[in-house]
Amino acid sequence: MFLIKQIQLRPVALPLVQPFVTAQSTMTKRPLTLVAIQVADTRGEGSAWGYGEVQSFDQVGYSPETQDLSRQFLSQELGPALLGQTFSNLIEVLRMLQAGSKGYSFARAGLETALWDAWGKIQNKSLSTMLGGTQTQVPVGIALGFPKDSTVWREKILAAQQQGYQRIKLKLVGSEFSLSELIDLLAQFPNQAFSLDANESLTVDQALSLNQLPDNVLFVEQPLPAGADQELATIQQQLHLPISLDESLRGLVDVKRLLAMGAGRAVTVKAGMLGGISAAKDALQIAHQYQASAWVGGMFGSGLGRHVDLALASLPGWAYPADISDSRRYFETDLIKEQLVVEDGFLPVPDQPGIGVTMSWDKIEQLQTGLTEDIKKSR
Repeated sequence: MFLIKQIQLRPVALPLVQPFVTAQSTMTKRPLTLVAIQVADTRGEGSAWGYGEVQSFDQVGYSPETQDLSRQFLSQELGPALLGQTFSNLIEVLRMLQAGSKGYSFARAGLETALWDAWGKIQNKSLSTMLGGTQTQVPVGIALGFPKDSTVWREKILAAQQQGYQRIKLKLVGSEFSLSELIDLLAQFPNQAFSLDANESLTVDQALSLNQLPDNVLFVEQPLPAGADQELATIQQQLHLPISLDESLRGLVDVKRLLAMGAGRAVTVKAGMLGGISAAKDALQIAHQYQASAWVGGMFGSGLGRHVDLALASLPGWAYPADISDSRRYFETDLIKEQLVVEDGFLPVPDQPGIGVTMSWDKIEQLQTGLTEDIKKSR
């Protein structure tokens, strides 16, 4: 039995080392909400604080759920409903999170992550162990934002190869898409595994033109806008590349529906986007049921979020290297003390209790963009 004693929210913004450009936006700071939750074991086995992060964005674009909406939902609805409640086990509260909170997947994922972290500390088990992970290190890839000059891509690809990244993702912007330039670029790296990410920005004709790409391109993420389900299915029938569904997925219902109709042959699994760690694990199983590939995608999370992704990536059955890069890749200052250092294209899976990180509270105070909110119990 365990009791949820306290829940706190801290809005933060992490400055990027350099701007990251996608078809949807140019990001210079990554907004997040740090969720802290204190759980006590009512059998006298102690208590622990667990931490998670809400990975929605400031603006509507990637998802209609913004940081403001996520925090509002946590502080006014989900948080008060959980505070002071006693549960028999972790599974019971996870089921409540999934069943009682339609929508707000990013908010639910942040709170669920904090619960996993706290419970793992009480049980003295790592997140990977609790999930059934089998790997002690996982292969990883890197995402390269869209450059104004294709020569910049070449330089970044060379740098990524030096670090040993096993898959390199190239971000495409449909309005500036050049098939000939892309083919020329890929021809310079015939032995490197690539993937493409269009972030909903291609036309049907542009998407179909990807059939001309070489075999070292593994898949293309979300070529058309979310909601263009039938068009995606039509393109996938004609495209030799698997389409990996991303922005189209707001929950497990979408994963099942879109795979069933043939809108893609792969799934980009993001815990924040799907509603939490449990949902991400379920998405892997659903992909297998439909004979589709699945892989762990990234959400520009802090080191805290990327350690969660590593635990997920330790599960068996992923088809491609995960989108989890080196700590030095994105942020000038992080929320945690641990560093992720890629060696020969691999990252180690955390084996400490919970998520396995140490919060850097002095840095967190510097990064906070608003006051810490202590959630109050519903009356």
